[in-house]
Amino acid sequence: EASMFASPPCDHEPYECKEKIYGFRPASWIANIGTIGSLVTACFLPIAGAMIDFSASRKRIGFTAIMLVNVVGAIQIFIGQDNWLMMLLIQGFFGMFFYSVHQTAIFAYMPELTTDLKEELPMINATARAYEMGTNLIFILAIGFLPSISSLTVVDTARISLVVSTLFGSILCILSWRYLEARPAVQKLPDNRQPTCCNITIEGLKRIIRQSQNIAKDYPQCGKFLIAYTIFESSNNALFTLASPYLTQQLKFESTAYFVVIILSFTIVGTQLYKAVVSRVGMKIALLQSICYMTFLFIVFPCTIYAPEHKPWSFIYAVLIGLGLGWIYPAQRSMYVSLMPGGREGEFMGLFCFCGIILGWLPTVVFVIVYEAVGSMQLGFASIILGYILGGAVLTTVDMQKAKEDVLNTMDSRQGAFRWEDDKTGKMSRRSSKFGVPSEGNANGTSASVRTGSSARTSTGSAPRKSNVKVAPTGDKESEKTPD
Repeated sequence: EASMFASPPCDHEPYECKEKIYGFRPASWIANIGTIGSLVTACFLPIAGAMIDFSASRKRIGFTAIMLVNVVGAIQIFIGQDNWLMMLLIQGFFGMFFYSVHQTAIFAYMPELTTDLKEELPMINATARAYEMGTNLIFILAIGFLPSISSLTVVDTARISLVVSTLFGSILCILSWRYLEARPAVQKLPDNRQPTCCNITIEGLKRIIRQSQNIAKDYPQCGKFLIAYTIFESSNNALFTLASPYLTQQLKFESTAYFVVIILSFTIVGTQLYKAVVSRVGMKIALLQSICYMTFLFIVFPCTIYAPEHKPWSFIYAVLIGLGLGWIYPAQRSMYVSLMPGGREGEFMGLFCFCGIILGWLPTVVFVIVYEAVGSMQLGFASIILGYILGGAVLTTVDMQKAKEDVLNTMDSRQGAFRWEDDKTGKMSRRSSKFGVPSEGNANGTSASVRTGSSARTSTGSAPRKSNVKVAPTGDKESEKTPD
């Protein structure tokens, strides 16, 4: 993933290919295939989410999808001048599709990691984002600078990067998926139909049509968040796409690798900033603050950094951009999980991934229109703030208290961490007292020890390990942390 964002340093003017193939230049093919592949993939993600919820195959689907991503990477090792377009099509459609299906499956585990959605889940998401950016940084440092210290061509470097990412990616995926448990089907098909692939696919297609109406009626606060997320995430996705031409053409950078390395390094720091902020102001305000921060940053950046002599100062903005990205990603994921109902994790995470992709093309189109009409790359790059402004405005309308009430009665359908053991009776329940739901055998208000994540003994098994979180049945304010 990191290799998509960094070009290797070079000591000569970049070569621009002006020849066309099938009516387009190579650079246009890359942009067009990426956009089309994203849109096609997005349309199938709700179906993938339905397969995860209506079958007991969540783990199998996720693991198979990520291994197929590695297969696509292995095929691309043979990229060359004669087959680059075919490789681009394979990556743009198959690679993007399998990766997005994997993200849907892995994100479905996110709400099940802890019952403490207010405090512990943001910490988990921030830590996960730090690890994610850390591995990207290691990859760029190991591979991205090879041409500058050797005689390798860009194609040779690409092949080496694919060998490394495929080999180590496969090993790490096999090891990491061992820690995730299988999950039973959390929903049943209508009319007692068998959960065959055909029946689930048909139901998934029906749900694509009904889902927007159901969310607007049953979970309006979650629906508002998804509208806001669709808008401001388009600006997040366009950041690197628009930064690359701005840096190379407006500021005359020979390579974006150094800039990206700084961004990734401080993204890790940004995750720690999010931890500090969310513990004080809550999830909604923390996300709104990150959106305001990014808006201000991309107003100031093109106004102050717009000429080659400003290049040394641009690295300060790389630091600030990294802090913002490390802040906003765990913020948006944590808030969404707190708004979504239980028992439909796969379906709603498929919708989450769909919303994150579907408008990814829009800021780029706006940039091109503004740049072609006005001739100012500064103004075109600043147009990225539109997504943050509009998305942030919609996000302010989300009512967190009403959202909790909307999903209250669905929490007993959530798997994983949403099991607890009564201290007196030892009776297991699927209801989480964290959401104010009276526990079975615990109507008098005794506290309950929460068992979290893959360490809890569920129907799929694994050794139990008690969490250090004590939860009272009256809600968030009564919870307290005590030693095991």
